[in-house]
Amino acid sequence: MQVEYGSKATPFQTATGTIQGELAACKYYYDKRGGQAGTSTVLSVAMSNSAGTNATVTFPITMRVAPTSIDHSNLRLSDTSSGFTVSSVTLSNATSTTGNVNVATTGMTGFRSCYLDASATGNYIAFSAEL
Repeated sequence: MQVEYGSKATPFQTATGTIQGELAACKYYYDKRGGQAGTSTVLSVAMSNSAGTNATVTFPITMRVAPTSIDHSNLRLSDTSSGFTVSSVTLSNATSTTGNVNVATTGMTGFRSCYLDASATGNYIAFSAEL
């Protein structure tokens, strides 16, 4: 969006000069993964035990500050044979470049490789370093 002063529009311009630069500027505040059909693996993890796991996430660019909140929708932990509903997701030990994602579920086999799945449209995990 560009706000104009006066009665004539000026040519549209971005703050960074490129679309890629605009995306990087947005990721400075908010990193969202998943959310599109066909996007499945948002984090590869190994189960700590049957109740959940944690994984380190690296942000694509250095965020403004360490993220202070995590948003998610309809995530599942999946292995090669089945998927399990995630009951909670929390963020700990966050810095502006990495953080630990703690995922809770029930019924999985401990120490099995799996992935955090956001394969349907609207399913995602996101990290916020907003003001």
